[in-house]
Amino acid sequence: MIKRALSGQLAELMFTKNYREFLRGDLIPGRKVRINFDAERLPQVFEVPGATLECYVRFKGHAPALVVPLESHTGILTRKSGVEPGAGSMVCALVQIPADAERMEIWFSASFGGKVLGWDSDHGKNFSFPFVSHDVRVIDASVEPLASTDHARFNVVVESASGVSGLALDYRVTNRLPVAASTTRVALLQEGPAQDGWQRWSAPLIAVPQGAIVAFSVSYTLHGTSYFDDNHHRGYLAPVPELMQAKG
Repeated sequence: MIKRALSGQLAELMFTKNYREFLRGDLIPGRKVRINFDAERLPQVFEVPGATLECYVRFKGHAPALVVPLESHTGILTRKSGVEPGAGSMVCALVQIPADAERMEIWFSASFGGKVLGWDSDHGKNFSFPFVSHDVRVIDASVEPLASTDHARFNVVVESASGVSGLALDYRVTNRLPVAASTTRVALLQEGPAQDGWQRWSAPLIAVPQGAIVAFSVSYTLHGTSYFDDNHHRGYLAPVPELMQAKG
């Protein structure tokens, strides 16, 4: 199995001023996650003295949400020295993920005196984060020469947990000029169950130049929502670098 980057590190969810969301670290049930939120996403907290920021977290279906205050031990900065999107008026919360959590659904509010002043909820859809390592795992990836040709075959094997469907591969050759402006997507093919009950998938015939280095990621569907595993924005590589090879 190919080892993911940041495996075992504390998970951190970052919600930046310019309305982007990032995950760093290992988001896993039974562990903690740090939520970092730029208060400028809800400017009402600056306009109303005494206003507070709250984070709502749901771990299963339509279960009641956990309400967590977002705080800064040094106080929220009301004026920044620059326009950087990721730092400045950051407030945080450390949340314990239940061991039986299915996913993380998150949204935010600014409030005062029991009245909500504003929401940040991805336009009412709420932000959703899967436990990727519990959903899919990349088992192997390789580039194998095709006999009597100047091409090779790009192979990928992926396994998925119960309920995961619609696996697809996004890939691009990185060491041949010109590098493609976008990735190519192909559907992965179901092969059969793995030994532990997971489902095994493989790539169809994908021809690439001999000696190619291929960067790729995996997308999938769970509970009607599309997710992807891009190895924490680093992508996966074939051939697999030695540092990405899982031991044991």
